[in-house]
Amino acid sequence: MTRVEVQKIDPPADITEAMSRQMKAERDKRAAILDFEGVKQSQILQAEGVRQSEILRAEGDAQAKVLRATADAKAIELVSLAAEQFFKDRAEVSKKLDVLREVLAQQSKFIVPAGSDRPSGVLPRET
Repeated sequence: MTRVEVQKIDPPADITEAMSRQMKAERDKRAAILDFEGVKQSQILQAEGVRQSEILRAEGDAQAKVLRATADAKAIELVSLAAEQFFKDRAEVSKKLDVLREVLAQQSKFIVPAGSDRPSGVLPRET
């Protein structure tokens, strides 16, 4: 005899039942593994989303701080320029008034141009 072919095997009922339980256990095991893998992947994606959100929030806060600091610096610069111009103008007026006082103390006659409403328009006249 060189060849044997098994065409049908009918194992006893308890073996068939054990084989069915083993196949069901394997299917349940694979299903549980897939469920856990899904949960794991979901948690990883959630954590990555939270991480990205925090990074973006931190970057936004940093940019806002830079913009606020830049705006504050610009405001300080403008106030400084305005104060400088104000005091420069006041210093010029003060100097003109000092010169006018000196001239008025030395002269007895002055030429006041018509329509002049400013002391800088007054010119001394030699007598």
